[in-house]
Amino acid sequence: MSVAHFREGKHTPVSVKLDFEVTNNTAEYDACLIGLQAAVISGIKRVRVYGDSSLIINKITGSLKFRSESLAPYQARIDQVAQFFEQVVYLHLPRVENHFADGLAKLASLIDMPDNMIELPLCIERRSEPAYVHFLTDENENQEEPWYQAILNYKLNGAYPPDMDKRGQRAIRLLASQYVLNQGELYKIMP
Repeated sequence: MSVAHFREGKHTPVSVKLDFEVTNNTAEYDACLIGLQAAVISGIKRVRVYGDSSLIINKITGSLKFRSESLAPYQARIDQVAQFFEQVVYLHLPRVENHFADGLAKLASLIDMPDNMIELPLCIERRSEPAYVHFLTDENENQEEPWYQAILNYKLNGAYPPDMDKRGQRAIRLLASQYVLNQGELYKIMP
């Protein structure tokens, strides 16, 4: 289950590891409730709730009636939390299109958290350059040569920096394999 803000570009991922016995339906309800509660805490007023279980989405919206009394408390709590919003829209999203929520669920189930740990912060960043670029740039701020100079020298002359050890030379060779030379300039090979 995934909860997204109505404002474009805003999505707050929440992944929770359930340490008690649950059915798939109970887990779906729990995920919905956790997402809604996170949105309330964040002060969000209009949300979209995406679920890959059409059964649960239809039960939440009232399109289907309950047969199981064990899910009734979840429904009552979801109805209660939904009152904090100006608008809540529940949408069915087929499993094949729900990679993000599926990934969060798998992540939570795979991680073994120590008993004394309640929360495990996770940060996922998007980078447009390899991490070594930032490291080399930060380390060599006072140097006049650009970060790619060692790669360019290797591509042009097959030469390594003077004080480089075997591990560094291997790294330069691996990096150089990702670039081509065109009229003395390096170009990144795109996969």
